[in-house]
Amino acid sequence: MNGFGMSNGLGNNALAPERVTGKEVGVDLRFFSGKLNVDLTVYNQKSSDILISMPIASSSGFGGVVKNSGEMVNKGIELLVNGTIIKNDNFSWDMGINWSRNRSEVLALAPGVDEINIEAAFSSAGSYAIVGEPYGALYGARWARDEAGNLLIDDDGTPFADSKRGNIGNPFPDWFGGLRNTFNIKGVSLTMLWDFRQGGDIWCGTYARMNNYGMTEASADRGRTYLIEGVRVSDGARNTTEVDAETYWRYFKGDAGGPAENAVYDGSWKRLRELGLNYKLPVTINGINSITLGAVGRNLLLFTDYPGVDPETSLTGAGSNIGGFDYFNNPGAKSFMFSVKLGF
Repeated sequence: MNGFGMSNGLGNNALAPERVTGKEVGVDLRFFSGKLNVDLTVYNQKSSDILISMPIASSSGFGGVVKNSGEMVNKGIELLVNGTIIKNDNFSWDMGINWSRNRSEVLALAPGVDEINIEAAFSSAGSYAIVGEPYGALYGARWARDEAGNLLIDDDGTPFADSKRGNIGNPFPDWFGGLRNTFNIKGVSLTMLWDFRQGGDIWCGTYARMNNYGMTEASADRGRTYLIEGVRVSDGARNTTEVDAETYWRYFKGDAGGPAENAVYDGSWKRLRELGLNYKLPVTINGINSITLGAVGRNLLLFTDYPGVDPETSLTGAGSNIGGFDYFNNPGAKSFMFSVKLGF
């Protein structure tokens, strides 16, 4: 039986389009008769009249109302360099390098509002727009720390949560990069694409839950004690009191009551994104001038310190407005493709 319910969002017939204004400067440079090409772009874009769901008093019968409010800025650099390293009658080597970075900052929200939940992920961690922070900052419970950033430790050797939730990570990388090499020799073409990401925080709830149950290699040893680095809140001295393995892996490194900050990890990676090989057969058969046999593999190798299966992941999917959450997500798939191309 179908049912209907009233949305908790209040309508607004006075909405206006969001506005984006910006400045962009770019150069396209060619050297050595086109053997070296450099394309550089620098941009600064400001978004205003952003559509935001603003919280309102629940006594109104609604939870929020969409309004034009807030400002955000995106600043970035995009660089593309292509060059021919070697080229003669029998061999050629072409290289392409791309690099980009973007910095976002929420400049303002609504009057009197400094933070808004963009989209819920978990009760312990979410994605927020916070004035002065990058758009989509990870937000949740944090460990209590002193002014120098040291964990505050109770006399029993355990840290404790800060009384206030706050920013626990930036899901956006410091930069992206790529390196493509293409080699051609007597009808054989080999291309290799390496992909790089530096920075970008991810809340890995998968790893925290597995630590809790002792299902990771590191947490399986429950027969020893652990020292949590920090300073004692009682006297400011370095902590020397060890805790048992259950407390360490379930509370400090797991998801049994510790702050969401304990599951935030760096999502940097180096990966072999693509490796392709083609062989062109010069033949003439009933109007066919060539036959090219090809094989390509994608997402073949991954090098990362991220404890989850793959830092290139999104729990909430491509249609979501947030990123940086991993909770038993499916890993990226390797793929292989073989082809036969006929030239007429």
